[in-house]
Amino acid sequence: MTFPKGTFGSLTMFEMNGKKFVVKRANPTYERSILNEINILTDLQHKNIVSIVSYDKLEPFYVMPYINGRDLYFVLSESEQPASEFLFYIYGEVLNALEYCHENSVYHLDIKPENIMIEHGTNKVYLIDFGHATNSNIISSKFNIGTLEYDPPEVILKIPYVPEEVDSWQVGILFYEICTFQVPFNGGIESADYEKYIKTGNLRLPYSLKDTVVKFIFSLIRPVPAERLSIKEIKCEFKKLITLL
Repeated sequence: MTFPKGTFGSLTMFEMNGKKFVVKRANPTYERSILNEINILTDLQHKNIVSIVSYDKLEPFYVMPYINGRDLYFVLSESEQPASEFLFYIYGEVLNALEYCHENSVYHLDIKPENIMIEHGTNKVYLIDFGHATNSNIISSKFNIGTLEYDPPEVILKIPYVPEEVDSWQVGILFYEICTFQVPFNGGIESADYEKYIKTGNLRLPYSLKDTVVKFIFSLIRPVPAERLSIKEIKCEFKKLITLL
């Protein structure tokens, strides 16, 4: 079975010994992205991170277990209640994956609902697509990363950035989205909503959100990179939040 081709390449599913797998190949233009995923994922082993079964750096391609599920983008589009217990569970699992990544000096740089898979039946959560990831936390000037609505100001403005701080911003945007079913800055930091946030400190938030959730959102979306919480700190504060709900 072959899935529709995307911008970066193609996915093909096959079955062996009763188990399903997916082969991910890159278009010639994006071979470096696949090689980057191979180099990073071969060193990661975590229950919430997609794993590599085998790979070939010459072609290049890699094989991963087939995840019978849907991505968080689809889950959000089908959800009736924002900030639900199930969505918070997914968010907590993503934090677990990212904490492990950061402890192993890996930074994802493209955290968004489309890169989070939820398995049918088990509700197991997987962080996928490490094509933009890096295993260095030194200041970087590689700006063709991530997705506009989830990228922090420094990346969009092409200001050298620290990868860890990019991940922290992106999980803040992700949390906002699971609480509101929309991103805070549609169009990135060039949107009127971002300009308003910088001037007034206000975000578009439903009145139904509890004060503790609102406070947590504001603690995450910090335009100044050095003021952002680390993933470990975010996970700690999120655990505190859950006990208050």
